Amino acid sequence: MSCDTTRRFGELALYRLQMLSRVTERLAEMQYRQAFGLTLLQARIIGVVGESSALPFGQVVETLELEKARASRLIAGLIERGLLEKPSGKRAVVIRLTPAGRQMWNSIYEAASGRNRKLLDCLYQTTLRCSTGASHR
Repeated sequence: MSCDTTRRFGELALYRLQMLSRVTERLAEMQYRQAFGLTLLQARIIGVVGESSALPFGQVVETLELEKARASRLIAGLIERGLLEKPSGKRAVVIRLTPAGRQMWNSIYEAASGRNRKLLDCLYQTTLRCSTGASHR
């Protein structure tokens, strides 16, 4: 069996997208740890919960595709930090942001939005270079 050296796995768009996803996740994790003392999953929980006034625990688990036990531990840590709360008197477990959690949500959103802008700017510049290069051929 011969190896076709003209075909490169690293040139496949899906491979590149997966690598880009990994890099952006690592960058987000570093930024959230340094700026807010949060893991990426904790920031995502705050992000998801903050998009509504309150969210059932099961919906958090489903949206973020987490195991219930892991989600429960993460949420308990955020409750201890005063960022989330479980209102009493509800039949189903519902989670919502505290005022401090709402401030954190705003900060997380601004950080994510900034990374998003930088990524789109980079992609735009790359697209311009590629289209300019193609028009000169």
